[in-house]
Amino acid sequence: MGQREADIAIRNIQPTHPDLVAKKICDVAARLYGSKEYLDKLGRPITVAKLNKAEFAGFNRSDESIIPLCELGLSVTQNNFSVVSENHLVQWENTKLGITLGMMIEAVGDREPLVERVLPDSEVIIFPIWLVAHKQLKSSKRIRAVFDLLSDSLSELSVVDPL
Repeated sequence: MGQREADIAIRNIQPTHPDLVAKKICDVAARLYGSKEYLDKLGRPITVAKLNKAEFAGFNRSDESIIPLCELGLSVTQNNFSVVSENHLVQWENTKLGITLGMMIEAVGDREPLVERVLPDSEVIIFPIWLVAHKQLKSSKRIRAVFDLLSDSLSELSVVDPL
């Protein structure tokens, strides 16, 4: 967004850049998913010890990607992240193809036939959904219309009452 690559973005972290406006849409439930092939290769039954040696996809190799996995009881490090991409679709494709394990919201992950929940009995990880736009949002009817449509549509994913 900083280089004007997009008019609107969906983020899991509240932006702090002064030229951006953001609206928290909702909180969503996410889980860890993997392909059947990857999980078979890892070895069943799936244990925390095996997952600590697994490869993951994430946005980066920082605490931002590691903390949610630690909340699931894992002890992973930067070295576990073999796929790093700012594009969540790239991460998800790697998960579906059996290259890595990856996080996805339940509404998508549970409907994808190529993957299964890695820890089906674990607690969900709650992520916020932020809709972000440049300040020109206030003056552009076109961008405002798309922003409002996305806001209404994404709020349907909420695991808690809308904000």
